[in-house]
Amino acid sequence: MVMTFRQQAEQGAQKLVTAAGQQLAQDNMLGTRKMDFQQWLPLTAALSGNQCNDYDALAQYFAENHVKKTQASTERELILEAGWRSLMAAETCQALRAMAPGGVGNTDLLPDNVLRKIGVAIVDGTMAAIAIICGTSEDDIVASNLVEELRDKGILVMLAGGIVEQYSGNQSLAQADNHIIPLGKEAVHAIHAFTAAARIGFLLGNIVPGDRDRLLTFLATRLPAFVISLGSQQLEQAAVCAGAMSLGIPVVSDQPLPPEEEIAGLFETARINNGSELINLAIEMKEIKVKVTPLQIPIKVNPAYEGEIVRKQDTWVEFGGNKVTAFEWLQMVGKEDIDDGRITVIGPEINEIPEGSEWPLGIVVKVYGRKMQQDFVGIMERRIHYFISYGEGLWHIAGRDLVRMRISKEARQQGFTIRDIGELLLHMFRTTFGTIINRVEIILYTDAHVVEREVKAAREFYAIRDQHLQGITDEMVDTFYSCTLCQSHSPNHVCILTPERGGLCGAVTWLDARASYEMNPVGPNQPICKGECLDATKGMWKNVNEYMCQASNRTVEEVNLYTVMDRPVTSCGCFEAVMAVLPQANGIMIAARDYSGETPSGMTFTQLMGTCGGGVQIPGFLGVSRRFITSGKFIPADGGLARLVWMSKELKESLRAELNERAKKLRLGDNFVDSIADETTGVTEEEILPFLQERNHPAFKLPPIM
Repeated sequence: MVMTFRQQAEQGAQKLVTAAGQQLAQDNMLGTRKMDFQQWLPLTAALSGNQCNDYDALAQYFAENHVKKTQASTERELILEAGWRSLMAAETCQALRAMAPGGVGNTDLLPDNVLRKIGVAIVDGTMAAIAIICGTSEDDIVASNLVEELRDKGILVMLAGGIVEQYSGNQSLAQADNHIIPLGKEAVHAIHAFTAAARIGFLLGNIVPGDRDRLLTFLATRLPAFVISLGSQQLEQAAVCAGAMSLGIPVVSDQPLPPEEEIAGLFETARINNGSELINLAIEMKEIKVKVTPLQIPIKVNPAYEGEIVRKQDTWVEFGGNKVTAFEWLQMVGKEDIDDGRITVIGPEINEIPEGSEWPLGIVVKVYGRKMQQDFVGIMERRIHYFISYGEGLWHIAGRDLVRMRISKEARQQGFTIRDIGELLLHMFRTTFGTIINRVEIILYTDAHVVEREVKAAREFYAIRDQHLQGITDEMVDTFYSCTLCQSHSPNHVCILTPERGGLCGAVTWLDARASYEMNPVGPNQPICKGECLDATKGMWKNVNEYMCQASNRTVEEVNLYTVMDRPVTSCGCFEAVMAVLPQANGIMIAARDYSGETPSGMTFTQLMGTCGGGVQIPGFLGVSRRFITSGKFIPADGGLARLVWMSKELKESLRAELNERAKKLRLGDNFVDSIADETTGVTEEEILPFLQERNHPAFKLPPIM
């Protein structure tokens, strides 16, 4: 019959207790031989306060405490109790070895000067953590790579069991300078790591004998450590692993465990048996912040380059725009669905793309983290814009499926590749969100067919994310949020995000901004308490005005959220669509970013963007998101949806169902969209007026817009 881990731990604990008892019986002539209890029995001293200064005191303490307690009843409690007994027994054997005539003296222990050095390095961040590897791996190469990867991450490695011989690099008992310390060739020798932790507590944590709670707090907050258990569990190995757990030190096993035996955050198994997976899981369980490998790409990366413009004539390749698709999509996935650190390019690399090309691109960022929340997805996705803009010679605007990005000729000449986009994003997500996400994977699509396939899935996800705000109105909340993500290229622009009015880019909603503020209270999304309402129809609040004045560098003193005609909000350059007034038609027109033709305003999208972009307040012109067009707060002070007389055809058709549904609620007819002109009807006001009059467009029943 296969034993459970708890049964193995209990039997292993009993085996260690029996061995310690036998050794006590054999060494009963030691009598009152003195010993340094804080050195040889640090766990006993810290956890119980018992100062076993000689053999007699140790024998008495052991006799009183080695018996199994009866209070424990749950599986977890029984495992932890077995762990305490294992620690006591293993530490007792260690102390007896030191006291015995002709014993090993202190050669089993790490000297105080080494422990102090380790403790200081952990506290000041030089070392990220302590990893105790015990047991024997089924693969010598996996074992060696495991140790090397831990060391490369700045983690001190202590080895106990067969792993000592498996690791080819071990040369002496204490190599703290090399971050690798073999403790002994049996799994039970891992006890030296736990006693070392207690001794570091005495040296640096001001822990006094008997202060059990303070020791456990010290281990939890100031001395991050974890155990990686390799190979099939032997009894003593299970016992010392239970001992680690009793100290709050999590254990990761490379062996499969039934789900009911796992203890979340304390005893888990890696689903994929390789060194990286074991390390990632251990780091996540202990919430350890490891050093991120320095970014090595051929261009400079610095926030100072955010806002840099790459001119068309200086561009090697442009992704997205009017002719090809480019999108970015951040996915929150499970730990089984991500290969941490992997970067995959599917499609041509930059050396296969001719100079001056317009090319499709898909950027997919997969993230996993124990603290990750679905609410964080939108704001993290928007940070892709930030991170790419940090690269010298890179230009990026907009988001979601309207991305435009350029790589300059100079960056190409320096050796920048498509894969380097992944390297940049991988590094920035790890350094920026390291406390939230534990794993990151990047996939870059440059194959046109694959991009078109993947963008369909991305759009379905965007729609699901947008639905989360349905039912929440501006009147239901007391707080709006700002967004200043685009101030690198529009220094005076500020988005005011409300439940019914998201970011102009379409990528940041009110919920996203709220989540962003929770993640980073000093970041680009700040709360604005609505306060006194100055005009409910036009959407003006005193506190919003005060914030807007300050955040726009005093260029905008007052702002109305619900009108395009009177002190409207400003626009950056990342908006999904642009709105302009059409006086003759007594309404407004909207052109989508991907529409390149003429419009009834007499300007193209690009020209309209130049008119109202950059953070200026221009009545009659406004950048908007696609979703805002169907919002209940779509310019209600100007007449709302009834003013919409012209749309670029793709935009109109993509929103047909939502527009008709909204129009019904406003009593504008069952097929309101059919009364809206598009480029097939005309691209001047004179051309579209007969169409609008024939359809009896409701705009003609409204007061003059100007």
